[in-house]
Amino acid sequence: MKQRHLRSALSLVPFTAGFLMIAQPAWAAGFDRATYDLIMRWVNFLILAALFFKYGRRPILNFLTGQKDQIKEEIELLEEQKKKVVAEIEAARARLKHRAERIEQIKQKIIADGTREKERIIEQARRESRHMLESAGHKMEHYIRQARDTIRAEMIDQAIALAAKRLPEIITRQDAERFVHEFIEAAEK
Repeated sequence: MKQRHLRSALSLVPFTAGFLMIAQPAWAAGFDRATYDLIMRWVNFLILAALFFKYGRRPILNFLTGQKDQIKEEIELLEEQKKKVVAEIEAARARLKHRAERIEQIKQKIIADGTREKERIIEQARRESRHMLESAGHKMEHYIRQARDTIRAEMIDQAIALAAKRLPEIITRQDAERFVHEFIEAAEK
């Protein structure tokens, strides 16, 4: 440590000697105070610059290196965060695409289910209409039979009434006896 201070002090010797060589003749030449102050400011600046260079260079370089390393770490950290965010965005896009595909599948399934349901309803309506037509046909046949039976009965009644009205005029007593006799013979057999 002592050697280091000694070396530092020895490096100031040439500076001091140079200053004295410049300042001595300048003072002797009759410089005024303003010029002397200007020269001293420059000398002080050079001494201060030399001290900063000698003793402050390492700390300043260490500080700047530390700042550089810190900024580098921050940039790396930000790059990692950027990669994570980009990965999350890509994952979100993939999920969104998957959801869109899933929605399309659900839509297709709903359409297919709706089509099947529509066909089932149509088939059920067809069965019911066939059943209704068959039922209506049976009812119509029943009504027709009833109408025929009613018409037949009315026709028979009218025929009997007409026959009862006309027969006494046409049939004689002998014809009536013969009909009775034929009926009895047919009944005995």
